[in-house]
Amino acid sequence: MSDEIKARLVGLSSSHEEKYPTEVSGESSYRSNIEKICGAYDEDDGYNSDAHVAVLFLENDNPHDSNAVRVTINDLTVGYLSKPAAKAYRQRLAELGAPENAIAVCAASIRGGFRKRNDEIADFGVRLDFELTSFKLDRVRYENDWIYPPGVQPPTGASEAAQGVDPTPAGKAAISPQPLPVTPPLANRPADPAPGPSKPRGNRRALYGAAAALLGVFLCILLCIFVVFILPNADRILR
Repeated sequence: MSDEIKARLVGLSSSHEEKYPTEVSGESSYRSNIEKICGAYDEDDGYNSDAHVAVLFLENDNPHDSNAVRVTINDLTVGYLSKPAAKAYRQRLAELGAPENAIAVCAASIRGGFRKRNDEIADFGVRLDFELTSFKLDRVRYENDWIYPPGVQPPTGASEAAQGVDPTPAGKAAISPQPLPVTPPLANRPADPAPGPSKPRGNRRALYGAAAALLGVFLCILLCIFVVFILPNADRILR
């Protein structure tokens, strides 16, 4: 990680009044990215995790909005701050004397992706753990180009960082480190942390399918009984 990048990194202190109070906008446009971040999960229950780190970039050259603030997780864009939120965020950075073109780091949560009654999969929502008008700046801890949000200590030793050892203090949600898009190529980075165990998708859907198949077999048996035994003897039965 270059000294220029290190000088631009700032941590956003988490909110103590409300967890993840700041919403990200436009997640539906980056759904495929969010699905990659979530990995395998049970669609019937949906995805619900606070174990993410977001990186916020000031896009001063954005052709649609010079105040745009892009939000990424795991090197993938997941959305932007809304225009009012981006303006308030930039004003707060200026008040605190943040570096020019600051790259901010904070904890993030992702929720959604559950199966709705019409069998469609719901959109995802991303929220950030800082208050737009009252956040404070904190130092960013990093280990071998992996960065951690304020309050989370990186593991000691590069080998532990490469293995994705959980550095989170007891009693806090597990936080995975976040690679910076401005780090060296993937070949020069530590290996991605191994994903945790995941549930197979669509368990209930499979059960419904099996139940429907059994019902179909049962109805076929009843039909055969009717055709073979009852229908030929209908006259006798009705007498």
